[in-house]
Amino acid sequence: MIDNGYSVRNGGKRQKSVLTTEGELIFRRTILRTQKKSENETNVINKKEFIAFDDFFRLSNLPFKMTKNSMNRIVFWAQNQGSYKQAQTTMREELGIYVSDEYIRNITMYVGKLVYDHDTEQSRNIERIMDKIPERPSKEGVLYAMMDGSMLNTLEEFDERYDWHEVKLGLVFSDNHLKQDGKSERHIITKKEFTVCTKNIEEFRKYFFDLAVRNGYGKYKRMIILGDGAAWISKIHDDFFPDAIQILDFFHVAENIYNAAKFLFSNDEKKYVPWAKNIIALLKSSRTKEALKILSEYKDMKFGEGVLNPYTYIYNHRGKIDYAAYERSGYMIGSGPIESANKVVVQKRCKQSGMRWKSMNVQKMLSLRAKWESGLWKSTVQALLASA
Repeated sequence: MIDNGYSVRNGGKRQKSVLTTEGELIFRRTILRTQKKSENETNVINKKEFIAFDDFFRLSNLPFKMTKNSMNRIVFWAQNQGSYKQAQTTMREELGIYVSDEYIRNITMYVGKLVYDHDTEQSRNIERIMDKIPERPSKEGVLYAMMDGSMLNTLEEFDERYDWHEVKLGLVFSDNHLKQDGKSERHIITKKEFTVCTKNIEEFRKYFFDLAVRNGYGKYKRMIILGDGAAWISKIHDDFFPDAIQILDFFHVAENIYNAAKFLFSNDEKKYVPWAKNIIALLKSSRTKEALKILSEYKDMKFGEGVLNPYTYIYNHRGKIDYAAYERSGYMIGSGPIESANKVVVQKRCKQSGMRWKSMNVQKMLSLRAKWESGLWKSTVQALLASA
């Protein structure tokens, strides 16, 4: 028998629908209301509901008066679909279960908080995390760490209105779980883990450090941090992983060179394309000095809004762009996996048209999304719910 969590008022009673192997069974439960009058006996106060049938089936002590298996199924669909309304429709069509979208939201926020609180407690126990780092590395291979930001329309705790704020997403995996698709030559990651944080960088750093240690930081002989060159990523590298190789995502480099070329040659494709291709080819083959010599002509030039000065950009990142050496060592030079992950983990569920979130609510949802996309639903979400 499966409790589907469907409950509606029916006069002075409640009607409960339960799915069985033979079909649907409907039973009615009498609601008893206790009342206590005030001293002058004119006003009724302290109304309480008591449903004996719920006590008999041990539903009274369950959150939302449904089995935890039902809660798990509801939360899965809530984070998997584009909205709570879509989750409601999918559950009704696929499972024959009706639950209001508001009830789905309340249950999802409850379970999301369990996951978020668990992750927060884990990340703040620095001594426990440090104890897991071995004195010497013992595993062959490379541990990859990637970070990126994504903008969501949220209401922060002390803000008076909704605005766009950056959500930080982290991804860690090893090349032991990396293979190439023979047809497209793309990398396929068979095992990975995400962490996500809607708060400040200080909080994200804790989550990410815990994530990296949990997935083998200190055990693997080499670690690589791949990113788009943002200052906050370099700061995390310097503070937590100074022994890691930091690589500037090659595709961001190419994009920025093309943007500069379009500005320099006024979008004249016949001029800016060959110029950009030449600079990119020099950088790809680690001929950085030659590229900088060409770019030095524009060293003091002011570029348009959103366009980086190519000389300054390459010079400041010159220690992270030895692409020929990286490729000879078999290292990835693109942060495509984290770019794709932002769309899948964050935007797919939380950046639909017209969506606005309270910061804490979107954190709970994204904590659930991260566990699902990491393949940790059963070991984390279900386990926490079962023990709640």
